[in-house]
Amino acid sequence: MRDEADTRTTLSIDDDVRIAASAMATQQQRSTGEVISELASAFTELPVASAGRTALEIVSALRDELP
Repeated sequence: MRDEADTRTTLSIDDDVRIAASAMATQQQRSTGEVISELASAFTELPVASAGRTALEIVSALRDELP
């Protein structure tokens, strides 16, 4: 699964998520990183529900809330 495009990074992952991913990796004889990458990739392929607002509108609204 690793190729030249892979990037190493440090993430903060909740213990329950790490434990579940580690268990899946052990069961599938893969690395935990491979399992997490596959799950994240699958998530990015899901259709995204539109909230009807653009990113710029959301950022502007959040900025307006700042003190």
